[in-house]
Amino acid sequence: MLSPFVLEEPKIQGTHLRSIEVGGKFRPIGLFVLRLIGIFRVLVMESKGERTKAAIIERAAGLFNRVGYAAASMSDVMAETGLEKGGIYNHFRSKQELAAAAFQHSAGVAAGRWSDALAGKVGLPAILAMIRTAVEFAQSPPVPGGCPYMNAAVESDHGDPTLLQAVREALDGWEGLLRWHLEAAASTGELNMPDPPAVAATLVAAMGGMFVLEGVFRSGEHAVRIGSQLEAMVTAMKQK
Repeated sequence: MLSPFVLEEPKIQGTHLRSIEVGGKFRPIGLFVLRLIGIFRVLVMESKGERTKAAIIERAAGLFNRVGYAAASMSDVMAETGLEKGGIYNHFRSKQELAAAAFQHSAGVAAGRWSDALAGKVGLPAILAMIRTAVEFAQSPPVPGGCPYMNAAVESDHGDPTLLQAVREALDGWEGLLRWHLEAAASTGELNMPDPPAVAATLVAAMGGMFVLEGVFRSGEHAVRIGSQLEAMVTAMKQK
């Protein structure tokens, strides 16, 4: 079979460019051009499919975060994306698979904000930056509808196991990042704490509660107050 990828320079036969030599044999130019067109079409279709899948995930992420993973129906997803059910199921085997992908997208958007806040910071400065970023999350969520971590966590503890696993991994990463910086601060003597993992878990729990309160009251005051208390708690651990 003629390979679609030509690694050798084709040789032209005749003056009318009727054929070219590929793989030691002369092939009609028409066949060669058609094969190139076929390759181009495959690449375009794959690229279009990837773009469509990414667009579905992005739109579904906002929908699920606003309405809820269980409450949002496939009809809602169809209305949000402008696609028929078959167009969605071409890319996802089930609503559960789409929900997990949508959550991972939302968590990735949040992670990007964490990354920006932590740039160039280690130890105590990084911990304080994470607390302040959490306050910003509570006041202005990275994804419409509130904190994607807490919204998904509330639903996943008694629902879809695929979503539950995705939420566990995201929260474990969040807590692990805090723990790493706390341990770094403790190892350099910047902070004095006997149990950095327990402090990390406490901070995650407190920030999670902050997200929930802001989601209910939407005043911004709870976030500011809780954030200030968390900063005071951490800075009180400074070595004297």
